[in-house]
Amino acid sequence: MSRKSRLFIVVTSGLLALTSAALAQRAGDAFGPSRLWERAEISLTLGYGRSLADWTSLHLREFSSSLYPRVSAQNRIQMSAKGALFAGGAASFFFRSGLALQGGFGYLKAGVTADTRFEFRHTRAPGFSASEAFEGTGEITTIPVFVNIVNRFDIVRGSAGRNVKGYIYVGPALFFNSLVIDAFAGAAAVVQAVGPGGLLDERADAFKVPVAIEDKTWVAVGGNIGLSLDLQVAKPLALTVEGRFFYAPKKNLFWKWEPGVVNGLYGNIAQTDFTANLAAANMEATTSLTIKPSCFQFSTGIKIVF
Repeated sequence: MSRKSRLFIVVTSGLLALTSAALAQRAGDAFGPSRLWERAEISLTLGYGRSLADWTSLHLREFSSSLYPRVSAQNRIQMSAKGALFAGGAASFFFRSGLALQGGFGYLKAGVTADTRFEFRHTRAPGFSASEAFEGTGEITTIPVFVNIVNRFDIVRGSAGRNVKGYIYVGPALFFNSLVIDAFAGAAAVVQAVGPGGLLDERADAFKVPVAIEDKTWVAVGGNIGLSLDLQVAKPLALTVEGRFFYAPKKNLFWKWEPGVVNGLYGNIAQTDFTANLAAANMEATTSLTIKPSCFQFSTGIKIVF
């Protein structure tokens, strides 16, 4: 190969290399970096959560017998959820187009109180009425998984990169819920027996019966909306404070009355068998548990920016 041919090849190769570099630079200027997003943020938070699952169930059962023309048992079961620790995490992606998406989850397990106000009456002379208070406990667990559209805005532009930014989130959420409650309610019964001389001996009394919402789990579709503030303390790190409201639709659950041997509360009947048929009759006379497991949370944590 001649010297001119070698020189031509070297010059041509150099021009091709320079042209490729220029085209790559221009492509980079026109289309941005090769990764899908311009900025990514990952946050981990802990704080206070409160379920809005407060509800009331009612129970009223009336019946009569030959000696007791009217006997009634009435329950008002009032429940409410307590505040508890809320944990969450989220990842946000800000695209060059200006669109920002966020995906994340939360976890809330809160204690539940189940206070029952029971009233018992019968009209056999001289008549009798009494009331009792029963206490029960339980817990509700809510795990929301969400996908949001994000709007970011500057609040304060400080020196040395210490900026304060605000974020607004809104989007759908999928809820994984469970509820467990162990409580008590009052039932009434009339027991017939043959007394001395073959005479009918009929007695009425009230009984404390265990009731429960069995370990119920369900999935629901809802939504969430939130607001957060970030203070950037270093180039990859920020402190964040956020509040969110999670909306979940209502769910109807039912009480289970537990059959078994029970003792009379007022001494008229020492002991009786609360049968499965009696349990079913009282269950039918009890309104369903209508629960709305929406919740809100206020949290603080850290955010890592890429």
